Amino acid sequence: MPQLAIVAKNALQGVRRHSPIVLTGFAIAGVVSTALLTARATSRATQTIAANSYINSSEPLTKVEKLKLVWPIYIPPVLTGLATISCIVGAQSINMRRQAAIRGAFTLTEGAFQEYKEQVAEALTKPAREKLETAVAQKHVDTNPPATELISSIDGKVLVLDLFTGRYFRSTRETILQAQNEVNERLTIGGEDAISLNEFYIVLGLEPSVIGEAPGFNHENLVDVNFNTAVAEGGVPCLTITFRALPIKGYDSLH
Repeated sequence: MPQLAIVAKNALQGVRRHSPIVLTGFAIAGVVSTALLTARATSRATQTIAANSYINSSEPLTKVEKLKLVWPIYIPPVLTGLATISCIVGAQSINMRRQAAIRGAFTLTEGAFQEYKEQVAEALTKPAREKLETAVAQKHVDTNPPATELISSIDGKVLVLDLFTGRYFRSTRETILQAQNEVNERLTIGGEDAISLNEFYIVLGLEPSVIGEAPGFNHENLVDVNFNTAVAEGGVPCLTITFRALPIKGYDSLH
Protein backbone atom coordinates (compact mmCIF):
# COMPACT_ATOMS: atom_id res chain seq x y z
CA MET A 1 0.00 0.00 0.00
CA PRO A 2 2.72 2.53 0.80
CA GLN A 3 4.34 1.72 -2.55
CA LEU A 4 1.07 2.45 -4.35
CA ALA A 5 0.78 5.73 -2.48
CA ILE A 6 4.29 6.76 -3.61
CA VAL A 7 3.48 5.83 -7.22
CA ALA A 8 0.23 7.82 -7.04
CA LYS A 9 2.00 10.81 -5.51
CA ASN A 10 4.71 10.78 -8.19
CA ALA A 11 2.08 10.48 -10.90
CA LEU A 12 0.15 13.44 -9.47
CA GLN A 13 3.33 15.55 -9.30
CA GLY A 14 4.12 14.63 -12.90
CA VAL A 15 0.67 15.72 -14.03
CA ARG A 16 1.01 19.03 -12.17
CA ARG A 17 4.46 19.63 -13.61
CA HIS A 18 3.29 18.99 -17.17
CA SER A 19 -0.25 20.30 -16.73
CA PRO A 20 -0.04 22.84 -19.63
CA ILE A 21 0.97 20.02 -22.01
CA VAL A 22 -1.76 17.76 -20.64
CA LEU A 23 -4.38 20.49 -20.98
CA THR A 24 -3.19 21.31 -24.51
CA GLY A 25 -3.54 17.63 -25.41
CA PHE A 26 -7.08 17.59 -24.02
CA ALA A 27 -7.85 20.79 -25.93
CA ILE A 28 -6.68 19.28 -29.23
CA ALA A 29 -8.74 16.16 -28.59
CA GLY A 30 -11.67 18.40 -27.60
CA VAL A 31 -11.54 20.35 -30.87
CA VAL A 32 -11.62 17.14 -32.90
CA SER A 33 -14.36 15.63 -30.71
CA THR A 34 -16.46 18.80 -30.87
CA ALA A 35 -16.28 18.81 -34.66
CA LEU A 36 -17.24 15.11 -34.92
CA LEU A 37 -20.05 15.39 -32.37
CA THR A 38 -21.40 18.54 -34.06
CA ALA A 39 -21.45 16.81 -37.45
CA ARG A 40 -23.18 13.77 -35.94
CA ALA A 41 -25.69 15.94 -34.04
CA THR A 42 -26.47 17.94 -37.19
CA SER A 43 -27.17 14.73 -39.09
CA ARG A 44 -29.45 13.44 -36.31
CA ALA A 45 -31.19 16.82 -36.04
CA THR A 46 -31.88 16.86 -39.79
CA GLN A 47 -33.32 13.35 -39.63
CA THR A 48 -35.44 14.21 -36.57
CA ILE A 49 -36.91 17.30 -38.21
CA ALA A 50 -37.58 15.38 -41.42
CA ALA A 51 -39.33 12.55 -39.53
CA ASN A 52 -41.53 14.94 -37.55
CA SER A 53 -42.34 16.95 -40.66
CA TYR A 54 -43.46 13.73 -42.38
CA ILE A 55 -45.67 12.75 -39.41
CA ASN A 56 -47.20 16.24 -39.16
CA SER A 57 -47.32 16.91 -42.87
CA SER A 58 -50.45 19.01 -42.56
CA GLU A 59 -48.53 22.00 -41.16
CA PRO A 60 -44.83 22.87 -41.49
CA LEU A 61 -42.84 22.98 -38.26
CA THR A 62 -42.08 26.41 -36.86
CA LYS A 63 -38.55 27.44 -35.83
CA VAL A 64 -39.48 27.14 -32.16
CA GLU A 65 -40.83 23.62 -32.69
CA LYS A 66 -37.70 22.62 -34.57
CA LEU A 67 -35.54 24.03 -31.75
CA LYS A 68 -37.49 22.09 -29.14
CA LEU A 69 -36.94 18.91 -31.13
CA VAL A 70 -33.18 19.20 -31.73
CA TRP A 71 -31.68 21.14 -28.79
CA PRO A 72 -31.12 17.98 -26.64
CA ILE A 73 -29.16 16.46 -29.55
CA TYR A 74 -26.61 19.29 -29.41
CA ILE A 75 -25.91 18.98 -25.66
CA PRO A 76 -22.86 16.64 -26.08
CA PRO A 77 -20.99 18.84 -28.62
CA VAL A 78 -21.79 21.99 -26.60
CA LEU A 79 -20.45 20.44 -23.38
CA THR A 80 -17.38 19.14 -25.21
CA GLY A 81 -16.79 22.60 -26.68
CA LEU A 82 -17.04 24.25 -23.27
CA ALA A 83 -14.61 21.71 -21.81
CA THR A 84 -12.20 22.41 -24.70
CA ILE A 85 -12.36 26.15 -24.04
CA SER A 86 -11.70 25.51 -20.34
CA CYS A 87 -8.61 23.45 -21.19
CA ILE A 88 -7.25 26.20 -23.47
CA VAL A 89 -7.88 28.92 -20.88
CA GLY A 90 -6.41 26.75 -18.11
CA ALA A 91 -3.22 25.98 -20.05
CA GLN A 92 -2.77 29.66 -20.92
CA SER A 93 -3.38 30.71 -17.31
CA ILE A 94 -0.82 28.21 -15.94
CA ASN A 95 1.77 29.29 -18.53
CA MET A 96 1.25 32.97 -17.66
CA ARG A 97 1.65 32.28 -13.93
CA ARG A 98 4.81 30.27 -14.54
CA GLN A 99 6.25 32.97 -16.80
CA ALA A 100 5.52 35.58 -14.13
CA ALA A 101 7.27 33.41 -11.55
CA ILE A 102 10.29 32.97 -13.84
CA ARG A 103 10.47 36.74 -14.44
CA GLY A 104 10.27 37.34 -10.70
CA ALA A 105 13.01 34.79 -10.01
CA PHE A 106 15.17 36.35 -12.73
CA THR A 107 14.73 39.78 -11.21
CA LEU A 108 15.69 38.49 -7.75
CA THR A 109 18.72 36.66 -9.14
CA GLU A 110 19.73 39.70 -11.14
CA GLY A 111 19.49 41.90 -8.03
CA ALA A 112 21.39 39.38 -5.89
CA PHE A 113 24.16 39.13 -8.51
CA GLN A 114 24.48 42.92 -8.71
CA GLU A 115 24.65 43.14 -4.92
CA TYR A 116 27.27 40.38 -4.80
CA LYS A 117 29.27 42.19 -7.47
CA GLU A 118 29.18 45.40 -5.45
CA GLN A 119 30.19 43.61 -2.25
CA VAL A 120 33.17 42.00 -3.99
CA ALA A 121 34.20 45.37 -5.40
CA GLU A 122 34.07 46.90 -1.91
CA ALA A 123 36.06 44.05 -0.36
CA LEU A 124 38.93 44.24 -2.86
CA THR A 125 41.44 47.00 -3.26
CA LYS A 126 41.41 48.83 -6.57
CA PRO A 127 44.56 47.06 -7.96
CA ALA A 128 43.20 43.66 -6.90
CA ARG A 129 39.79 44.42 -8.44
CA GLU A 130 41.38 45.55 -11.71
CA LYS A 131 43.56 42.44 -11.78
CA LEU A 132 40.52 40.22 -11.25
CA GLU A 133 38.52 41.98 -13.98
CA THR A 134 41.44 41.66 -16.42
CA ALA A 135 41.75 37.95 -15.67
CA VAL A 136 38.01 37.47 -16.25
CA ALA A 137 38.18 39.39 -19.53
CA GLN A 138 41.13 37.32 -20.72
CA LYS A 139 39.33 34.09 -19.86
CA HIS A 140 36.35 35.15 -21.97
CA VAL A 141 38.61 35.89 -24.94
CA ASP A 142 40.44 32.56 -24.53
CA THR A 143 37.25 30.49 -24.33
CA ASN A 144 35.46 32.48 -27.05
CA PRO A 145 38.10 33.44 -29.63
CA PRO A 146 37.21 35.96 -32.37
CA ALA A 147 36.82 35.14 -36.05
CA THR A 148 39.96 35.45 -38.15
CA GLU A 149 38.54 38.21 -40.35
CA LEU A 150 37.92 40.40 -37.29
CA ILE A 151 41.50 39.94 -36.12
CA SER A 152 43.10 40.61 -39.51
CA SER A 153 40.89 43.60 -40.41
CA ILE A 154 42.77 46.90 -40.80
CA ASP A 155 40.32 49.77 -40.42
CA GLY A 156 41.76 51.99 -37.71
CA LYS A 157 39.54 50.34 -35.10
CA VAL A 158 40.32 47.87 -32.36
CA LEU A 159 38.89 44.44 -31.66
CA VAL A 160 36.12 44.63 -29.03
CA LEU A 161 34.36 41.85 -27.11
CA ASP A 162 31.00 42.63 -25.52
CA LEU A 163 30.99 40.37 -22.47
CA PHE A 164 27.23 40.75 -22.05
CA THR A 165 26.35 39.15 -25.39
CA GLY A 166 29.63 37.38 -26.10
CA ARG A 167 30.02 38.91 -29.56
CA TYR A 168 32.99 40.62 -31.15
CA PHE A 169 33.01 43.77 -33.26
CA ARG A 170 35.46 46.47 -34.27
CA SER A 171 35.17 49.95 -32.84
CA THR A 172 37.02 52.50 -30.71
CA ARG A 173 36.80 53.45 -27.06
CA GLU A 174 35.68 56.94 -28.10
CA THR A 175 32.83 55.59 -30.25
CA ILE A 176 31.58 53.42 -27.40
CA LEU A 177 31.68 56.33 -24.97
CA GLN A 178 29.84 58.52 -27.48
CA ALA A 179 27.07 55.88 -27.71
CA GLN A 180 26.92 55.73 -23.90
CA ASN A 181 26.65 59.51 -23.61
CA GLU A 182 24.00 59.75 -26.34
CA VAL A 183 21.75 57.16 -24.67
CA ASN A 184 22.23 58.73 -21.23
CA GLU A 185 21.43 62.20 -22.58
CA ARG A 186 18.22 60.86 -24.11
CA LEU A 187 17.30 59.41 -20.70
CA THR A 188 18.24 62.42 -18.59
CA ILE A 189 17.46 65.49 -20.68
CA GLY A 190 15.89 64.09 -23.83
CA GLY A 191 12.57 63.19 -22.27
CA GLU A 192 12.79 59.43 -22.86
CA ASP A 193 11.80 57.28 -19.88
CA ALA A 194 13.45 54.03 -20.95
CA ILE A 195 15.75 52.68 -23.66
CA SER A 196 16.37 49.02 -24.47
CA LEU A 197 19.82 47.45 -24.56
CA ASN A 198 19.29 46.83 -28.27
CA GLU A 199 18.81 50.57 -28.80
CA PHE A 200 22.24 51.12 -27.23
CA TYR A 201 23.71 48.59 -29.67
CA ILE A 202 21.98 50.33 -32.60
CA VAL A 203 23.47 53.68 -31.53
CA LEU A 204 26.82 51.90 -31.36
CA GLY A 205 26.35 50.79 -34.97
CA LEU A 206 25.66 47.12 -34.20
CA GLU A 207 22.81 44.81 -35.13
CA PRO A 208 20.20 44.19 -32.41
CA SER A 209 20.81 41.06 -30.32
CA VAL A 210 18.32 38.46 -29.12
CA ILE A 211 19.73 38.95 -25.62
CA GLY A 212 19.19 42.69 -25.93
CA GLU A 213 15.43 42.49 -26.49
CA ALA A 214 14.29 42.26 -22.85
CA PRO A 215 16.73 44.30 -20.68
CA GLY A 216 17.44 47.99 -20.85
CA PHE A 217 18.10 51.26 -19.07
CA ASN A 218 16.11 54.10 -17.52
CA HIS A 219 16.89 57.35 -15.69
CA GLU A 220 17.54 55.37 -12.49
CA ASN A 221 19.84 52.89 -14.24
CA LEU A 222 21.97 54.70 -16.82
CA VAL A 223 24.47 53.14 -19.21
CA ASP A 224 27.86 52.85 -17.51
CA VAL A 225 30.31 50.95 -19.70
CA ASN A 226 33.26 49.29 -18.00
CA PHE A 227 36.34 48.78 -20.19
CA ASN A 228 39.08 46.21 -19.82
CA THR A 229 41.81 44.75 -21.97
CA ALA A 230 42.82 41.28 -23.09
CA VAL A 231 44.96 39.68 -25.77
CA ALA A 232 43.45 37.63 -28.59
CA GLU A 233 45.13 34.99 -30.73
CA GLY A 234 48.37 36.15 -32.30
CA GLY A 235 48.93 38.81 -29.68
CA VAL A 236 46.17 41.07 -31.05
CA PRO A 237 44.98 43.59 -28.42
CA CYS A 238 41.32 43.23 -27.52
CA LEU A 239 39.14 45.72 -25.67
CA THR A 240 36.37 44.19 -23.57
CA ILE A 241 33.24 45.97 -22.42
CA THR A 242 30.59 45.22 -19.84
CA PHE A 243 28.26 47.31 -17.70
CA ARG A 244 28.99 48.40 -14.13
CA ALA A 245 25.23 48.46 -13.53
CA LEU A 246 23.59 45.63 -15.44
CA PRO A 247 20.73 46.44 -17.83
CA ILE A 248 17.52 45.35 -16.14
CA LYS A 249 14.33 43.61 -17.17
CA GLY A 250 11.26 45.71 -16.61
CA TYR A 251 13.33 48.82 -17.38
CA ASP A 252 10.32 50.38 -19.10
CA SER A 253 7.87 49.77 -16.24
CA LEU A 254 6.54 52.87 -14.54
CA HIS A 255 7.35 53.10 -10.82
